[in-house]
Amino acid sequence: MRIAVNVSARQLAEPDFVQGVAEVLADTGLAPRCLELELTESAVMNDVAHATAVMHELKKLGVKLAIDDFGTGYSSLAHLKRLRDRRAEDRPGPLCAT
Repeated sequence: MRIAVNVSARQLAEPDFVQGVAEVLADTGLAPRCLELELTESAVMNDVAHATAVMHELKKLGVKLAIDDFGTGYSSLAHLKRLRDRRAEDRPGPLCAT
């Protein structure tokens, strides 16, 4: 089972957001692969450089990411090239059951 959590633009902009996610994972014992953070297109596009850096740090933790509502704003598919992960997300992975 995977838990999906919406992340607001304000949360994403917090300087200690990644550290906070790591602390919650440690406190709860939830495997990082079982957490999917849903970032809205507008949150990512507000500050692409910052969002990209945060997304890379979250991926290092093992957290799954999704961009919610992509295409509802002013973004284009060209932005996906800047944000994409280097590995396929549709590959089967280990189960999240503990």
